[in-house]
Amino acid sequence: MPYSLALEKYQIVDWYEPLILIDPISRKKYLIRLKIDKAAQNIRTEIETVELPQTVSASSSALPKMTEVEIHFPLPSRDLREGEEYNNVIKGISETIEQLKHTAIFNTHVTFQITVHLSYDDDKVLEFPAIQPLNKKWNNLPSIHYYDYKAFENLIYTLDHNGDGTDSQVLLYDIMRSLFKEATNMRRDLMPCQTVAELKKDVCKIHALFTELKKIAHSSAFHDVANFELPFDTKPSARKFALAKRIEQGYDHKYQVQDIKYLNHIDRIDHGSYTMENYDNTYSYPVFFEITIATVKTFDIKNNFGRKLIKSVNNSARFSSAAFEGDYADTFRWMDDKEQKTLLSTESQTEIANIRFEQASGVDEMLTKMGYLKYSKSNYAGKTIVTKKHNSIILINLVSPIIKYENYGKSSFELDPFENIIADTIYALCKKDKNSRNKISQSLYDKQKKNNINGIGIIKQFTRDMLRERLKEIRLDPTIVRTYPWTVRGISYLVKDRLIKAGREEETIDQDTISGYVKDIVENEMHLKRKALGIYAAQRAQLYFDGETHPVTADDIEKLADYGTDLIIIEKEDIALSLTYYADEAGFAILNTRGFLVEYAETLSKLAHEKGCNVVILTDFDVYGLRIVFEQVPWIPRIGIDFETLKYFGLSRTDPTIQNKLSQSDLKEAAYKRLRRIFDEHAGVVLDNFCNAHGWPKQLTIDDNLAVYGPLLSEIAEYLRSNRIELNAILAKVRPEKFWKYIQDKVYALHRTRNYNRAIARPLADALDPEIVIEFKELFAQLKTLITDKGYNKFESEFQKVDGFIDVPKRRQEIKDKLMQIVADNKIVKQVIKKISSEINTILKEALDNYRHHYHSSSR
Repeated sequence: MPYSLALEKYQIVDWYEPLILIDPISRKKYLIRLKIDKAAQNIRTEIETVELPQTVSASSSALPKMTEVEIHFPLPSRDLREGEEYNNVIKGISETIEQLKHTAIFNTHVTFQITVHLSYDDDKVLEFPAIQPLNKKWNNLPSIHYYDYKAFENLIYTLDHNGDGTDSQVLLYDIMRSLFKEATNMRRDLMPCQTVAELKKDVCKIHALFTELKKIAHSSAFHDVANFELPFDTKPSARKFALAKRIEQGYDHKYQVQDIKYLNHIDRIDHGSYTMENYDNTYSYPVFFEITIATVKTFDIKNNFGRKLIKSVNNSARFSSAAFEGDYADTFRWMDDKEQKTLLSTESQTEIANIRFEQASGVDEMLTKMGYLKYSKSNYAGKTIVTKKHNSIILINLVSPIIKYENYGKSSFELDPFENIIADTIYALCKKDKNSRNKISQSLYDKQKKNNINGIGIIKQFTRDMLRERLKEIRLDPTIVRTYPWTVRGISYLVKDRLIKAGREEETIDQDTISGYVKDIVENEMHLKRKALGIYAAQRAQLYFDGETHPVTADDIEKLADYGTDLIIIEKEDIALSLTYYADEAGFAILNTRGFLVEYAETLSKLAHEKGCNVVILTDFDVYGLRIVFEQVPWIPRIGIDFETLKYFGLSRTDPTIQNKLSQSDLKEAAYKRLRRIFDEHAGVVLDNFCNAHGWPKQLTIDDNLAVYGPLLSEIAEYLRSNRIELNAILAKVRPEKFWKYIQDKVYALHRTRNYNRAIARPLADALDPEIVIEFKELFAQLKTLITDKGYNKFESEFQKVDGFIDVPKRRQEIKDKLMQIVADNKIVKQVIKKISSEINTILKEALDNYRHHYHSSSR
């Protein structure tokens, strides 16, 4: 930050001030500077170590009792201070000082000293002595909570303890204990290997170590939620006192705190902590949120104000107005006491559906609705309101290891995981009942959660949330529209997955209802076209290759059979559509059959195979999916979905978000018996297909194969009698990139080589034109358009009001002939043609003759 300020704001190109750390234990001073190599476009740190003189005693003020951090911020040069930008510069300095003061307010356990060098002989010093002692339970080592798996893996690969890239003798146990507090509670025998060098060679061991550290972090014996990762005491009595003192310090004692209210969400919920899901939906993270409302008295009536709101993320003040502001009118939702009592006392779904939620787009609006206005007199919703809540300084602070920022400046972040925490805690502190302990009872919380998830409108709300998240993702990365296209049916699986995870019973989720909500929400609420979100409607059976879609017709089979090194047959269109981006990169073709293969699709598969294409098939894991293969194309390896697929992704067949239990109406006994008969009568063919697709060792005879794998066929048949697993459910779990990796792994195991002449075609001759030829064609085309404009305008006028009918093909040809004659008769065109005929054509004809003669000579 100081370097950026110096270079970009104040044009100081030689800023070289270091970040200074003073360690009283080692008696060393560390000077850390940025080294920027503009030519190589990289940034590295340069660390200079200075030994503190032995003459400095441990009790001397020159040696701090704890680690001291010194940061230098730039000020503008004297020339800039005296120029036109003077006022803006002074404003910038004031904002920087204000942000540092606000950061000091939240960090009550740290002593701050801010020195401003306004001139050579004028220093302004602001002192903020520490008010709270360091929390004795706090461990200064980093926590694994601050890492997702990808960040942890990158950390492991960058470890270079020896400085020579070998790490051969560095014990993993020792280095982990120096890096993570969780490792201090980890037994040596739980380390997946002995040294860092061994760990770097095995990604599975890296993942195992990460998982073990996460387990320790979430164990009740290790992790004290009430003091999550915080170096200060979060008990309301201690925190309230410290913040009151810091507010007075921060405003140079211009204000006196008369009353202060404080609440954090851990104190509010009497049964535990909220957690947020990591982006891979695997690990949860603790969250701490606190709000303080201080009523202050000013010593000068001119300093009266309505409300000052100071926002902080991870104990660092935020000046951006975008922080804690959402994208939608209902970002924050809460119920008043009356509605909470209704929820607790009624079992009527109608009454629950009629419960009214208050809502706000951000913290600013929510506080305004609670009566904390920015000024003592203000216009709100068309009315002039005079608030009695004068001079309120409001502090909000959110602390969490994983916060997903929406831009590089960190001015805003994704609020979704924290919305309920923030709204609930703010409402609890602001509501009128000041004598209430403001605790949510366990029964109210449980009932609120249960009724929310089973409520009448919750399915639409989950669909709405899913679509809003999609829009956010596309704003951050517009290529998602291409790399991960959605279909309406695919969205229904994603929403269903979330609803089941949130506790809703599978039987109450109608996927057709979800599909019906999509169009309404996208077009009527978000005012977008579905295409803007990368949502596409279902189409008829087609072949996808190289960014183009081709209908499978009798006339085109011969041509389509030449497309793709490999042909992946997929019965579900939305799955095929979701994988086209990755198929194009690999040179694969995808044939979507939309169920059983029609005659043309079956013919295309055989012809492609005969022409050297590797062919495999993917179907749902149900009776019909297996019948598609074993009744129609048993010679094509079926690479999924089945139990092996679940094993590959580490998924469970009993997971309700994956396993779809068939209702009585879905149980087609005749279809099941037909599959059972195929298994019984053609067991050799079926097992041969399974062995090929999954690399199972084949036995010497069919009978031996049956002895080994026969029980598995019986298990599959029995499972599919009352269950099914759809391709959509797997894709919703793992997303297209991982699913495509599975396909490639399976295909590679079956076919090590492929003919890439089927995917990489020779460029057309026109694509090889030199720039001058391209320019000539463009200029000549423009000339022809200008020459024929007048002639064609006559035809347009003639066609505007035709009495009766005309022979369209005949008239088209007449128009073409007429316009060609106009071009041929043009003087400029004649000059161009003469030039081409006399010089260019002669050169080209001679060149062609020479090349043909050379080619025939070489052939002999």
